Amino acid sequence: RSTLHAAFSSESVHGCRPFASLEFQPRWRINFPATADEYWKTFSSRSLSKFRRSLKKFGTTRLERITSIEQLPDFLRAAHEVSKVSWQSRQFGLRIMNDEVELRQMSILAQHGFLRSYLWWIEGRPAGFAICTQHRGCFRYEEIAHSQEFAQFSPGRVMLQQIVEDLYRDNPPCTFDFGGGDAEYKRQFANSESRSGSVW
Repeated sequence: RSTLHAAFSSESVHGCRPFASLEFQPRWRINFPATADEYWKTFSSRSLSKFRRSLKKFGTTRLERITSIEQLPDFLRAAHEVSKVSWQSRQFGLRIMNDEVELRQMSILAQHGFLRSYLWWIEGRPAGFAICTQHRGCFRYEEIAHSQEFAQFSPGRVMLQQIVEDLYRDNPPCTFDFGGGDAEYKRQFANSESRSGSVW
């Protein structure tokens, strides 16, 4: 139990009655083993082979790590273009506006060393992005999208696999938090589950 949980649960202290605005949902995480080999050994050889085959279908790819303020203008421009042609924006509305508010918010994260986002390139063009943060050993997977042009090749899973590999290469976290909600790709990559929800 966290300090925050104890504080919100103490109705006698704050005089408010907490309630969940929506039903509690699964919350998936990766508790990182010490090495990448240990983590990937939890996958079947068939799954790993499928990852490799899928990656080849995209041609030349490159994963760019975004951590500095200087990278943000180009990153937000590219993420905005990807967002406009993504399934996520069609379902939920445009995810990245590329405006001053986003630039200011992400600049603060970068200034404090919390920003660890990614831009995924396919054949020299931006095709996917992940807005993420990392702080005190916890990596948070917060906002992702990819171009629908590549939807048939499972770009989300392939980009996620490359992100996990990058996390192991440099400053690996202890925990990868997928955020609230359930999804098949989260169940595939995660090795830990709890419950979470928005509470008023």
